[in-house]
This record gives sequence, C-alpha cells and structure tokens, in this order.
Amino acid sequence: MAIKYRQIAEELRDSILSEQKIISYKLPTEKELCNKYRVSRQTIRQALRILTEEKLITARQGSGFFTVPLSEHLNKIKIVLLVSEDNEYIYPAFLSELQAALRQQGLSLTIYTTRNNYNKERAILTELLSQRPAVLLVEGIRDAFPNPNIDLYETLQLSGTNILFINTNYSQLQHISFVRSDDFEGGYLLGKHFITADFQKISCILPDFAANAKERYCGLLASYRDSVLPMPENDIFWYSYNDLSSLRTRRNTEFLTNFIRRNLYQQDAVFCYNDEIAYWLIKELSYADIKVPEQISIASFDNSYLCSISTPPITSLSMPAHGFCDAIADFVEKVIKQLSSYEASSYNKVIPDASSIYSKTLPWELISRSSVLTFSE
Repeated sequence: MAIKYRQIAEELRDSILSEQKIISYKLPTEKELCNKYRVSRQTIRQALRILTEEKLITARQGSGFFTVPLSEHLNKIKIVLLVSEDNEYIYPAFLSELQAALRQQGLSLTIYTTRNNYNKERAILTELLSQRPAVLLVEGIRDAFPNPNIDLYETLQLSGTNILFINTNYSQLQHISFVRSDDFEGGYLLGKHFITADFQKISCILPDFAANAKERYCGLLASYRDSVLPMPENDIFWYSYNDLSSLRTRRNTEFLTNFIRRNLYQQDAVFCYNDEIAYWLIKELSYADIKVPEQISIASFDNSYLCSISTPPITSLSMPAHGFCDAIADFVEKVIKQLSSYEASSYNKVIPDASSIYSKTLPWELISRSSVLTFSE
C-alpha cells in the first residue's frame, strides 16, 4: 500500500490547491476516505500525515482534519517588483493599482529600484538569490542593449522563481514570461492618424536604449509604406538615458532644443516616444515661438496625466484601463496554482511549468486631443 497512500495524498493535495480557498474547510472523515478509495484506515492516515507535514492540513482534536487557509500561505509568498525608476511619471498610478490587485489575492509587494544601473540591478538580484521569491516582476534596464546580469536571472529562474517582464524583455533570456504593449501596432495606429491628417513630413524623437521605441518606429514606417507614401525615415532623433536623466533631475532640456534646431524644419508633426517627452517638447516649442498644433502637431504614447495638464492637451495612445495590472495579477494567480507542495522551512518553493510561458500583448487605443491639427481646424 506504500504506493497507494502516496497516490491518495497526491490526489488530495491537488484538490486542496485547486480549491484555493481563503478560509479553512473540513476534509472528509477517515471513514469516508476509506470508503471512497477502498483502502484501510492505516493507508488513509499515512496519506494525511504527508499533507500534515506539508502544512496543507491540520488536525483538530475531536473534529478531524482541516485545510490550512490559503491566506496563511499567501502572506509568506514573496512577490518582488524591480522598477528602473521610482519617480517616473507613469508609476504612481501603476504601483497603486498593482498593489490593490495583489491585495485582493491576499498578497503584498516588495519594490526594488534599479535606477537603470547594471551594478544596482546585480546587487538586488544577488540579494534575491537568498530570498528565492515566488514571483519576480521586472521592468528591465535599457533593454535595447545586452544585459550583463542575465546569469543571475537564469539562476533565479532555475531555483524556482517565476519571472515576468513588464513591457521590456531581455533578448538573451529564453522561456521568460512577459506582458507588454503592442508597440508595432501602436506606431502603425499613430502613423495612420497622421496620414488621415495628411501629414507628409514627420520627425521622430525616441530613446536609443528602449527596444520598444524601435518597434513603435517600425510601425510608423509600415503605416506609410502600406499607404504607398514616402516613409519618414530620415528625420529621427535618438536621445540617450543620460539626456532623460538630466531632464528629470535638473530640468535640462538641451537635447530637446537640439532636436528643435536640427530636426524641425517645415515639419507637419512629431512622433514622440511618450507623453513625458511630448510634454517637455511642447514647452520648448512655445519658448521658440512655434505654435502647437497650428505650426506643428505633437502625438505620443501612454495617455498619462501629462496629456491633460499640457497646453494644448496631447493626443496620445492609451492602454486598456488596468490592462497591465490585471495581466500581472492573472500571472501571479497562475503561479499560486502551480504550487505543488509547501515546506515547513519555506513557503516560496514553486514548481513552474517550464513548457507553459505566460504571454500577453495589450493593444493601444488612440485618444485624440488638440495637439494634432485636424481638417476641421
């Protein structure tokens, strides 16, 4: 019966984990289990002993066996988020939504900031190796370039940590889950909007360190190609991470003034990487006595609060409401359901299904505002 009691324990374990109940519930009595599996009471007790050692059930004197509430396990499951910057314009709302979504599952979130620094990222990942988080959510660092910390991500993955990349992806890593925006289609959508407005001369201002900037640019080119129009391939300005950091910390807009001076000559519109760049560009254009949208139109990505406080308000592409947070919460829920056992010493042990990679791509939606000149204007 040695094999039989292990089979019974496995079946009961699967049933308990699939239920995912926050409150405790009573298991069938030993007699009921004996009748169900047609085995002796001793065999049932051996199966129940396994589940007790795994902390999945507990015995209550005179009442039988009860499941350990999922909430007692969840508060020991470590969820970690790596972000590149903690002061970025889009983060406050995102982090608040994500923490609320995880709280609904009885989970909490630990946040680390890499400061877009490889050494800082490595120090954090090294620390996490000893913690073995169940889930690691990652906004990567300068993902257009090779990353020197791939070895630590691979080690974490092999140790059982489920890694989900958020709107970034290190191409050197294999079999990694992700949730991201459909940036090629986003660029294509914004390009079609420009074409509808009869814009022929387009300048682009994009970061050289973000892989999705190139996808957005490719989408823009494809929209003009498919409309049998000259592709806006020459007037593109790549700014560095140092340029962006200087803008955020010291309000240094030198790279924007350089862009205006070098790239804006009788242009119809500017294709901006995001609202942050569009917002500051519009300010610099006003200082240069260039009117938006009368003299040049501006459009961007993210539909952040900057769109509404800008003068004029910015036409921008938007994600579905709560799209990223809902996808992340869904990923975390799937990880929890993969839990096959609990150890008394560690509740973070997970056994990922290596053949099942979570992937979700979110569509963009155009939110039209007055920063783009339309025919009616």
